[in-house]
Amino acid sequence: SRASARITHEGGSSNQQIFKVDETAFCWKMPCRTLIARRKSVLASKHRLTLLLGANTAAGNFELKPLFIYNSENPRAVKNYAKSILSVLCRWNSKAQVTAHLFTVWFAEYFKPNVETCSCSGKKKKKTQILYKILLFIDNAPSHPRALIEMYKK
Repeated sequence: SRASARITHEGGSSNQQIFKVDETAFCWKMPCRTLIARRKSVLASKHRLTLLLGANTAAGNFELKPLFIYNSENPRAVKNYAKSILSVLCRWNSKAQVTAHLFTVWFAEYFKPNVETCSCSGKKKKKTQILYKILLFIDNAPSHPRALIEMYKK
Protein backbone atom coordinates (compact mmCIF):
# COMPACT_ATOMS: atom_id res chain seq x y z
CA SER A 1 0.00 0.00 0.00
CA ARG A 2 1.00 3.62 -0.30
CA ALA A 3 1.24 4.08 3.46
CA SER A 4 3.67 1.19 3.92
CA ALA A 5 5.75 2.37 0.95
CA ARG A 6 5.98 5.87 2.40
CA ILE A 7 6.88 4.55 5.86
CA THR A 8 9.59 2.26 4.54
CA HIS A 9 11.04 5.00 2.35
CA GLU A 10 11.08 7.57 5.17
CA GLY A 11 12.28 5.14 7.85
CA GLY A 12 14.87 3.38 5.74
CA SER A 13 13.20 -0.01 6.27
CA SER A 14 13.36 -2.90 3.85
CA ASN A 15 10.43 -5.06 2.71
CA GLN A 16 11.65 -7.90 4.92
CA GLN A 17 11.05 -5.79 8.01
CA ILE A 18 7.31 -5.25 7.41
CA PHE A 19 4.77 -7.67 8.89
CA LYS A 20 0.96 -7.68 8.98
CA VAL A 21 -1.27 -9.68 11.32
CA ASP A 22 -5.03 -9.89 11.54
CA GLU A 23 -7.54 -12.22 13.06
CA THR A 24 -10.52 -13.94 11.56
CA ALA A 25 -13.28 -15.93 13.23
CA PHE A 26 -15.20 -18.93 11.97
CA CYS A 27 -18.67 -19.61 13.33
CA TRP A 28 -20.81 -22.60 12.52
CA LYS A 29 -24.06 -24.20 13.69
CA MET A 30 -25.59 -20.78 14.33
CA PRO A 31 -29.36 -21.25 14.42
CA CYS A 32 -30.80 -18.67 12.04
CA ARG A 33 -34.43 -18.71 13.18
CA THR A 34 -33.95 -18.41 16.90
CA LEU A 35 -34.43 -15.30 18.98
CA ILE A 36 -30.77 -15.26 20.01
CA ALA A 37 -29.65 -15.15 16.37
CA ARG A 38 -31.87 -12.14 15.66
CA ARG A 39 -31.02 -10.16 18.78
CA LYS A 40 -27.40 -10.98 19.55
CA SER A 41 -24.32 -10.89 17.42
CA VAL A 42 -22.45 -13.86 16.05
CA LEU A 43 -20.46 -13.92 19.29
CA ALA A 44 -23.40 -15.75 20.87
CA SER A 45 -22.43 -18.91 19.00
CA LYS A 46 -20.56 -21.49 21.03
CA HIS A 47 -19.31 -23.05 17.81
CA ARG A 48 -16.52 -20.63 17.06
CA LEU A 49 -12.79 -20.58 16.47
CA THR A 50 -10.45 -17.71 15.80
CA LEU A 51 -7.22 -17.61 13.82
CA LEU A 52 -4.58 -14.92 14.06
CA LEU A 53 -2.74 -14.95 10.75
CA GLY A 54 0.36 -13.04 9.77
CA ALA A 55 3.22 -12.84 7.33
CA ASN A 56 5.92 -10.66 5.91
CA THR A 57 3.82 -8.37 3.70
CA ALA A 58 5.95 -7.25 0.83
CA ALA A 59 8.61 -9.93 0.55
CA GLY A 60 6.24 -12.75 1.52
CA ASN A 61 9.09 -15.05 2.44
CA PHE A 62 8.40 -15.41 6.15
CA GLU A 63 5.02 -16.73 7.26
CA LEU A 64 4.10 -16.75 10.92
CA LYS A 65 2.52 -19.80 12.50
CA PRO A 66 -1.22 -19.16 12.83
CA LEU A 67 -2.55 -18.71 16.36
CA PHE A 68 -5.55 -21.04 16.78
CA ILE A 69 -7.95 -20.02 19.56
CA TYR A 70 -10.80 -22.29 20.58
CA ASN A 71 -13.20 -22.37 23.51
CA SER A 72 -11.79 -25.53 25.06
CA GLU A 73 -8.24 -26.42 25.94
CA ASN A 74 -8.38 -29.81 24.20
CA PRO A 75 -10.60 -29.75 21.08
CA ARG A 76 -11.88 -33.15 19.97
CA ALA A 77 -10.47 -32.73 16.47
CA VAL A 78 -6.90 -32.69 17.79
CA LYS A 79 -7.22 -34.83 20.91
CA ASN A 80 -4.87 -37.55 19.62
CA TYR A 81 -2.16 -35.11 18.54
CA ALA A 82 0.57 -33.45 20.52
CA LYS A 83 0.04 -29.70 20.26
CA SER A 84 3.77 -29.16 19.82
CA ILE A 85 3.77 -30.94 16.43
CA LEU A 86 0.79 -29.05 14.99
CA SER A 87 1.47 -26.34 12.45
CA VAL A 88 -0.49 -23.83 14.57
CA LEU A 89 -0.04 -22.32 18.02
CA CYS A 90 -2.97 -23.50 20.16
CA ARG A 91 -4.53 -21.31 22.83
CA TRP A 92 -7.96 -21.22 24.38
CA ASN A 93 -10.41 -19.05 26.25
CA SER A 94 -14.12 -19.34 26.93
CA LYS A 95 -15.16 -17.04 24.07
CA ALA A 96 -12.60 -18.28 21.52
CA GLN A 97 -11.47 -14.72 20.85
CA VAL A 98 -8.16 -12.90 20.73
CA THR A 99 -7.85 -11.03 24.02
CA ALA A 100 -5.30 -8.41 25.01
CA HIS A 101 -3.55 -10.99 27.19
CA LEU A 102 -3.38 -13.62 24.41
CA PHE A 103 -2.10 -11.06 21.92
CA THR A 104 0.58 -9.81 24.32
CA VAL A 105 1.71 -13.37 25.08
CA TRP A 106 1.76 -14.21 21.36
CA PHE A 107 3.79 -11.07 20.62
CA ALA A 108 6.33 -11.53 23.42
CA GLU A 109 6.74 -15.32 23.30
CA TYR A 110 6.34 -16.08 19.59
CA PHE A 111 6.47 -13.10 17.23
CA LYS A 112 9.37 -11.14 18.67
CA PRO A 113 11.78 -14.09 19.23
CA ASN A 114 11.01 -15.69 15.85
CA VAL A 115 11.32 -12.53 13.82
CA GLU A 116 14.52 -11.50 15.59
CA THR A 117 16.23 -14.81 14.84
CA CYS A 118 14.76 -15.73 11.47
CA SER A 119 16.61 -15.88 8.22
CA CYS A 120 14.59 -15.32 5.10
CA SER A 121 15.51 -16.38 1.62
CA GLY A 122 15.10 -13.71 -1.01
CA LYS A 123 14.46 -14.04 -4.74
CA LYS A 124 17.94 -15.41 -5.33
CA LYS A 125 17.48 -18.02 -2.56
CA LYS A 126 20.25 -16.36 -0.62
CA LYS A 127 19.68 -16.35 3.13
CA THR A 128 19.59 -12.89 4.65
CA GLN A 129 19.20 -11.91 8.27
CA ILE A 130 16.26 -9.59 8.99
CA LEU A 131 17.40 -6.40 10.63
CA TYR A 132 16.20 -5.95 14.20
CA LYS A 133 13.86 -2.99 13.54
CA ILE A 134 10.50 -4.53 12.57
CA LEU A 135 7.34 -2.75 11.46
CA LEU A 136 4.17 -4.62 12.47
CA PHE A 137 0.81 -3.52 11.04
CA ILE A 138 -2.20 -4.38 13.21
CA ASP A 139 -5.72 -2.98 13.30
CA ASN A 140 -7.02 -0.97 16.24
CA ALA A 141 -9.01 -3.77 17.85
CA PRO A 142 -9.25 -3.68 21.66
CA SER A 143 -7.41 -7.00 21.74
CA HIS A 144 -4.28 -5.28 20.42
CA PRO A 145 -3.09 -3.42 23.49
CA ARG A 146 -1.54 0.00 23.09
CA ALA A 147 0.88 -0.88 25.89
CA LEU A 148 2.90 -2.89 23.33
CA ILE A 149 3.56 0.30 21.39
CA GLU A 150 5.16 1.90 24.42
CA MET A 151 7.07 -1.25 25.44
CA TYR A 152 8.60 -1.86 22.01
CA LYS A 153 8.88 1.64 20.57
CA LYS A 154 12.61 1.27 19.88
